[in-house]
Amino acid sequence: MAASGAVLALMAIVGLGSAIATTGRMISSAVRPTEANAMSSRPRDVAEVARRFRGLPEAVTRIVVSHHPFDIPADGDESDVVGRAQMAMQAFSGCGVDLFLSGHLHHSHSGNTAARYEIDGFAALVVQAGTATSTRERGEANAFNVLRIGAADMALETMAWTPGRDAFTCSARRRFHYASGRGWSARPA
Repeated sequence: MAASGAVLALMAIVGLGSAIATTGRMISSAVRPTEANAMSSRPRDVAEVARRFRGLPEAVTRIVVSHHPFDIPADGDESDVVGRAQMAMQAFSGCGVDLFLSGHLHHSHSGNTAARYEIDGFAALVVQAGTATSTRERGEANAFNVLRIGAADMALETMAWTPGRDAFTCSARRRFHYASGRGWSARPA
């Protein structure tokens, strides 16, 4: 039961396999992709995601989870963007995807798809996960994200490990708002 005054949001979450084998090398009975073009959005997989989301009420938050990112920070390496991202984004805009969750970079990041994809009336959120529990830190403390999803608002908190406190503490907060026909945008702090 929800607390008094709380708004429960409906969500639909679909995982998209973004690591596609490009060679036939077998390692431990699994096909291992090469580094070059190892990540891709296969058209049939993208079509299946779109099919699952199409027809859902606008009030349902549509979330795509993939290992490889559909967007990167401004100083990121373009080769880290999932293959066929433009094709996938066209399909995802047509079925109203709201949020992309990914990892791969092991750096916390959040943004909006509007600058990279320029699709009229479409702006989804992109949230990258940091490394939560590894000793192989990559320039930032171990961290994870907490998302609170409401009917037309999302709150994102990045929780980073603070050694002096021996605990994860909030290192960043961002708020987003949804407007029909425009998509998601950051709210001023």
